[in-house]
Order: sequence, then C-alpha cells, then structure tokens
Amino acid sequence: MRLCNIADRRRAAPHIGVREQYICLQVMASIAPPVHINDLQSSFAMSIQFRAKALVRSIALPVCLAVAAASLVACSSPAPAPVVPAVWRGPVLAIDQTERGVQIVLPSSVLFDVGQASFNLKEAGPYLDRVAKLLTSKTDKRVAVEGHTDADGAPNLNEQLSLARARAVSAALVSRGVPEARLQSAGFSFNRPLASNSTEDGKRLNRRVELIVLDEQIANLTQGEPANAFESAWGRLKGLIDQGLVKPVASAAP
Repeated sequence: MRLCNIADRRRAAPHIGVREQYICLQVMASIAPPVHINDLQSSFAMSIQFRAKALVRSIALPVCLAVAAASLVACSSPAPAPVVPAVWRGPVLAIDQTERGVQIVLPSSVLFDVGQASFNLKEAGPYLDRVAKLLTSKTDKRVAVEGHTDADGAPNLNEQLSLARARAVSAALVSRGVPEARLQSAGFSFNRPLASNSTEDGKRLNRRVELIVLDEQIANLTQGEPANAFESAWGRLKGLIDQGLVKPVASAAP
C-alpha cells in the first residue's frame, strides 16, 4: 500500500491542478517510498503506516501549496495592455484626392507676404521636411509645384511672382532630397483663387503654393501614417468659410 494516494492529495489541497498533483506525487514518492505491510493485523505495522502518512503529509503539503500558489499568481497576471498608436505631434498636412492626383496645400506658415517669393524657413521648415519625406519614401511620381497670388498688382507681375514662389518651394524640396527631375514648377498668377480676394484673409490664402502628386492615390501616401497627421484641405477651407473668416469663390473646390 502507498502512503500517499490521490484521495489524500485532494483532501490536503483540493484546489491544486493536475500538473501540481503530479509534482506532489513525485515529491511524496521520493520522500516516502512504498511500505509493504505483510501482516495487516500487526498493530506495530499499522502504527508505522500511520506515522509515515503523517510525515509525508507534513513535508509534502507545504511544497504542493507553494507550487499551487505560484501557478495561481501566473494565471492571475493581467493581460498585456493593448498597443495604443502614438499621437502625431508633427505638422498636419492638408491634402485631398483630385482627378490629377493627390493635392497638398501648404499651410499659412508657408504662405507668402505681399510681393514676396520667399518664406520663413523656421516656420515653414517642419512642413517642407514632412512633404519631402512623403515624396521620397511613399511615392516616385512626378510632382507639379504650382504658385498662386492674390489679385493685387498687374497680371504679368503676378505671373512672374507665382512662378517664383513655386520655384522657391521646389528648391526647398530639392535641398531635402527630392530629385529635381520629378518637380515641375508653374505659376498661375491670380487665376485660381482658393477664396475671395475681397478680404485680407482671403488674399493671404491665395498667396500659396500647391503640390499635386500626379496620378497618385491618397491611400498610398497615407498608408502606415498616423491618422491625425493629415486633414482635408477642402474641409479646412470650408471651416474658414463657415466661420466667416473668408468668403468663398466658385473655383475654390478641388
């Protein structure tokens, strides 16, 4: 007869699992090997059997409980926290899908003062860096860089000025690694306004440079990018119009 059987183990620690019970068996077997009693009528033999069982229980039970406790701690450990996408803290680009490709409208920090074809690189730099990274890592398509002016001044001067603005942005992108052969600069004077030139805010918006990534899809440029790294260019303009900050023109929609 063995000194420790399954019934004994379950009475000692009913919450211990099958694996822990198996470990207990091995521990008990190594501590107290089987005792064969030839004379079951012998009170001396029965005394030995009783004392052996008591000894095994007193030694093995703490071991079993320690194993079970370790198992319960492991099972009760909290599940790994879900991965939360990092919040984008860089410049937000205004983009839209058009028939020609993906339109990128540079924000007010890159817009130009009256009669100027240069911009503040400290303010515009992060946006130009962002655009250059997208153009070099997400697409190899050609890019139309298009300059625009407000309605003040002579048409021929505005045409020259709008082209100079487009070339200024192209030069900034080339200095950031965009191949010059992919860039095509053009000036459209005041012929393609975003907003009415009747207000100063509208004129400021019209002094701009737009980039069209030709024959490209917006899904390709934004794939793998943080969701809050982009906004709709047309949606932003509509918001300004709804707030009464600028007045609309018929050609403002993409």
